[in-house]
Amino acid sequence: MYKSNDERLTDILIGEATLELLLSGKAVSSRALKEILQRMAEKEEDDDRYQALMRALNEVQQNLNSQTDQSRVTLRDRNNAEHHFKGEAIPGDKRKH
Repeated sequence: MYKSNDERLTDILIGEATLELLLSGKAVSSRALKEILQRMAEKEEDDDRYQALMRALNEVQQNLNSQTDQSRVTLRDRNNAEHHFKGEAIPGDKRKH
């Protein structure tokens, strides 16, 4: 259940942007969604929809930030040297996929 009409409108606009990505055949990702929402905001004339687009962009950006934080791993070796890795795999992990 929505707390406000603003939240509902924000979700609707995220849905519209996602649908646009799906119909275009492009990959659906946070970055692609952010680009669509930015383009929608540039063209938007209605103040309520514009504010909802700004909230949607903020949500997507927060998601991108959390994805970046989660995909970085820092490990120390025997000499206490730090090694930084991106992605989910950890060195020495035997999984192939």
